[in-house]
Amino acid sequence: MTNQLNDSINQLLESINEGVKIFRIGEIGLGYAKTIEIIEKTMILFKLVEENCTLDEEDEKSISEMNSVFNQLSQALISRDDVLIADLLEYEFVPLVEKTRDNIIL
Repeated sequence: MTNQLNDSINQLLESINEGVKIFRIGEIGLGYAKTIEIIEKTMILFKLVEENCTLDEEDEKSISEMNSVFNQLSQALISRDDVLIADLLEYEFVPLVEKTRDNIIL
């Protein structure tokens, strides 16, 4: 299961980095499509973690923080604020995904 979680996280991080680049070059339509992909991959990750991991307090805090940024991302999508979407992905979401990976996988 560790490999599946690790693969899921790595795929998510790759999608996030691609999404940020797409928004930064002004391909807004493609950026929104990539953001939907990121949301789907995040939901898969949450499900894998829930089904296969015993979380301690630190892990639960990381997941809660990810969920909070996820909610902000959803609001930015509704507002069609592509700058905020890219910023949330790059500066908020990536560090939390990496922290979760480090806490859960390692």
